[in-house]
Amino acid sequence: TGKQKLVDTAGRVDRFNKRYARSGAATAEVKE
Repeated sequence: TGKQKLVDTAGRVDRFNKRYARSGAATAEVKE
């Protein structure tokens, strides 16, 4: 369960970072 959620989040973060390199990275760190 935990691993599956982590993978889903990682995929989302990766795509988000590509769209918002700066904001995405900052948001990803805070969300994590």
